[in-house]
Amino acid sequence: MVKKLPSLLGFSVETVLDPKYKYLIDVMRRAPKELVQFPQFFSYSLTQRIIPRNQLLGKSCQWHSLNSIYSCSNLAFEKKLKRWKLNHISGHAKISKSYSFL
Repeated sequence: MVKKLPSLLGFSVETVLDPKYKYLIDVMRRAPKELVQFPQFFSYSLTQRIIPRNQLLGKSCQWHSLNSIYSCSNLAFEKKLKRWKLNHISGHAKISKSYSFL
């Protein structure tokens, strides 16, 4: 993890690492191993980036990598969010049509 994010060594455990880790595990219900793949998660603001994006995604947050959710700009995230919601809706519509005989 430190190799991918050397500044991790300078982060406060109490004010930076622990709150974000707890949010990831307790609220987002994500696996700790995802932090090995994307330690940059710790570099983003909990209140200004992590929580708002997680709330916008809701349960569909589980379907996307941490990298795809947090590493992009707000504008790029808004575009992704629209695309993800459209894909989810169209996928749900396809499933509904396939069970139309019920």
